[in-house]
Amino acid sequence: VRSVHFFTAGFRETGDDEMADLEMQVVGRLTGAGIRVFGPNCMGLYVPESKLAFMPGFPAETGPVGFISQSGGNAGEMVYTSAVRGIRFSKVVSYGNASDIDESELLSYLATDPQTDAVCAYIEGVKHGRRFFQAMREAARAKPVVVLKGGRTASGTRAVMSHTASLAGSLDVFDSLCRQVNAVRVNSVEEMADLAVAFRYMSAPAGPGVAVVGGGGGFSVFAADEIDDAGLNCPVLPQNTQRALSEINPVAGTSVRNPVDTIAIFEPPKLEQTLRIIGEAENIDAILYHTSFSWGRGRRSMAMLGADPVHYMQMQVQQMVKAREASGTPIVVVLRPPLDVESMERTAAFQEKCWQAGFPVFPTIPRAANAIAKVLRWTRRRSV
Repeated sequence: VRSVHFFTAGFRETGDDEMADLEMQVVGRLTGAGIRVFGPNCMGLYVPESKLAFMPGFPAETGPVGFISQSGGNAGEMVYTSAVRGIRFSKVVSYGNASDIDESELLSYLATDPQTDAVCAYIEGVKHGRRFFQAMREAARAKPVVVLKGGRTASGTRAVMSHTASLAGSLDVFDSLCRQVNAVRVNSVEEMADLAVAFRYMSAPAGPGVAVVGGGGGFSVFAADEIDDAGLNCPVLPQNTQRALSEINPVAGTSVRNPVDTIAIFEPPKLEQTLRIIGEAENIDAILYHTSFSWGRGRRSMAMLGADPVHYMQMQVQQMVKAREASGTPIVVVLRPPLDVESMERTAAFQEKCWQAGFPVFPTIPRAANAIAKVLRWTRRRSV
């Protein structure tokens, strides 16, 4: 036996000195015999290639994202919530109390793992500061590293102690470490999934210029505000770009300055033309395309084209691919929340077609803008 997954809880995390001593004795006996230990108080390993999983319904396919998590629940949540957005994992490790194998050793492993292109981590406490710094630096030099820190507040610190008996440490120190090694710190499992999607499916933008494209002026106005709030900008499109857009879009109810608000995009060929023209503008580094399957225009367009919903979605995605290939500009998709069962099913189907074609998909404009901004900052720091 080379290793043991110690699922059992009720040790050091209870705060009981006797249980803490028992943990040390048990782990000491195992490591003394040359047996490595995951845990205790953890869910263990999810390795699709080895057909090993610790929760039902995990995807069987392998992928390029590695994830280490001190929480088994957060590990499961990350796998489930990111799977529908196209994220697949090389390895996921829930390591609990980290009495033997800890975050530093796991980070060093993923840094050199050829099956892992990006690393995500949920960490509550660090056992050896210097070794952790070195492991983080090693991993971040090799690939993107996204970190979620548990115990950021006084209440969170108390919860961490009772969860995995970890000492949460100073958030300021942790932030400083992330800046030094160029790791991306996030504040929730949802944001960690957003960054995993961005690193997996989005080419890094060359700059902060974002074009907003969609139907609905109010949504586009909010998008412009949220892009600025994220540290990006929504520049006015060049005059030649506006003229080209005006030739294929109706005058009434259309704005072509940026944000681009037009109903023409509900016709797949005009969607391709619109995205391509915008992507070729010299001041645009990424396109944020927002849409919805919850209200009338999209449904009417399907009817006018004589297309069933699945075929209509396929046509849209094909036109998006053509625009991306022609312009070379990253396209980010925001699918606004569905409002009924029918639109929920269509939204899920379109999301799947998007990520299968290599488009990152986000549920809200602020989350998309935040992910674009953090990837851009990561890219710029990496090039220094």
